[in-house]
Amino acid sequence: MTSLMRLLVYFLRKDIFSSESFLNIIAAFFDGMRFDLCIYALGAGAFWILCFLPLFHSYVRYFFWGILEFVWTVFLIAWGGTVVFISFTGHYPGVTEIQALTDLPYLVDMGLAYWWLVLLLLLLGVGHAYFGRRIFSKEHFHFHWKTWSGQFLFLLIIIFFSLTGKPRILQAKILSPIDAFSGGSNEYALLTLNGPFSAFSIWRQQKKMKMENPYYGSGDKKSEEVLYQTLKLPRDKFLFDQISLGSNNPQQNPQNVFIFILESWSSKYINEKNTPFFMKLKEEGTYFSNFYPNNHTSILGITALLTSTPYMPPLPILGKGLELSKVYPLGQIFAQEGYHTILAQSSARISFRMDSIAEALGFQDYFGKEDFPRIHQQDSTFYGWDYEGQSFLVDYLSEQKPFFSVFFTGTTHVPYMIPEEKFAIYPHDKRKINGFYNTLSYADWSLQQFFERARQKKWFKNTIFVFVADHTLSRSLGTEHRIPLLIWRAADEGKKGKLVKRLGSQVDVLATLFDYADWKLPLSGIGQSLLKENSSRAPLVLFYDPPVVGIQTEQGELFHNFRQTVKSSFVDKEREHLSADVLLHLHNALFNEWKNNRWWP
Repeated sequence: MTSLMRLLVYFLRKDIFSSESFLNIIAAFFDGMRFDLCIYALGAGAFWILCFLPLFHSYVRYFFWGILEFVWTVFLIAWGGTVVFISFTGHYPGVTEIQALTDLPYLVDMGLAYWWLVLLLLLLGVGHAYFGRRIFSKEHFHFHWKTWSGQFLFLLIIIFFSLTGKPRILQAKILSPIDAFSGGSNEYALLTLNGPFSAFSIWRQQKKMKMENPYYGSGDKKSEEVLYQTLKLPRDKFLFDQISLGSNNPQQNPQNVFIFILESWSSKYINEKNTPFFMKLKEEGTYFSNFYPNNHTSILGITALLTSTPYMPPLPILGKGLELSKVYPLGQIFAQEGYHTILAQSSARISFRMDSIAEALGFQDYFGKEDFPRIHQQDSTFYGWDYEGQSFLVDYLSEQKPFFSVFFTGTTHVPYMIPEEKFAIYPHDKRKINGFYNTLSYADWSLQQFFERARQKKWFKNTIFVFVADHTLSRSLGTEHRIPLLIWRAADEGKKGKLVKRLGSQVDVLATLFDYADWKLPLSGIGQSLLKENSSRAPLVLFYDPPVVGIQTEQGELFHNFRQTVKSSFVDKEREHLSADVLLHLHNALFNEWKNNRWWP
């Protein structure tokens, strides 16, 4: 039955496997059975053993059968979710994506879109329950000592071999995701693995971090010293400081702020054909060409952008428990300065639990897809239409009171939908790169419409516009990982813009904005202004994509999996070792700051 799920993955994303030979595809299916048996044995192996022991009354065996059915149900749900996720993204979900996928409205939306898969899962569940009931019934479950020992030994052997990796049988080490790459390609591994096994492996990786990072969670004084020396943070009770880059508070120098968080916008795809309007703004405003995300997921990008702090595993994500620690209350800070604060997204209101995040950060108003008037005739996906949300906000923003507004776009999220054929500048496909290009074209058009209407408003000439992406489209590391950061205001129109090449990341956006606006405000986090060229602190980017953490400086970049360096551009091995040491110390120290609630008083 699990092979049927794997077959669905193959046919839904046949484009991914086009380079694999037929024999390799067949081998991946057979190899995948080991991973299916492994996760099932981990979840239900002990109960199967107990069921085979002639020690229990039949009613007790029925109890064990109920547990086995529960495990199988969880297995099917995880497999079904994986099929949907891979059909959209082409890869397995990571830890933060798994947490984000627990949003009930999102699951309902996906369930309705994939009703046939839900029906198939129900049939598989009922079939498993029926045959399991027959196996454990009195009529079919009889013990014969002559055959029982052989059957029991066979069961133990099956469980043992299903838990061990192919090259590691003699060492009896548990099967690992790395064993899925025995076919020599990522495509082979994608078809070999399964969702439940991947989720379990991620959970194990989170647990192993505490043991394998020699500094992890220790509160070691050396880690704190590295934190203070590297990031030049204050040695006070809380890690926040008065940003002294500016000379005025917002009340003395009131300027509106509108931040666009652009879903999946990658620097490599921004050009005259895909995004002509954005290219015009880029030529006029202040553009940061050496800018990176701190992650590969939307919710972590939002965390870094709105709190100026990177996510540190194994903490929960923002909206799933991270807010239990006091985070930088961005909305509240500006509300206290007399601003009208707004957080909105084109997606459904509850997507990423942004409604709760808005409250946790102190935003006065929050809006989502359900709040925007319908403009396009074409039904949108769960992520909504950018134009509808932006059209609502351009009229909603106050004429009298200065505002601080954040809008998270969503149309460029897979599955790629466009409201009209005129946006299909390439042959459209809901899951492939051409589809993304088309949604990017639509998103650019939507920005242009927003600006044409905004120019007619009184607040336009006194507004700072910030454009920044949440993450890249692909999961590449290094220079391919760049995202746009642009600051623009009406005074820039028609002028030659400024290009800033200083290395930076999402955690630096708020400090840079405050410096640009000449504001003096309290700011919690590790960000620094990218406009301050003579800073005593060297530029630094911290990165997390499970199970890899990374550090990037002007001298090079390094990525580490808590056991060893997996990628490095440092030629000098001594500098590479030093960078890895700094990375692990910083990771440990920042994790402790979250755990000890030292980000905000």
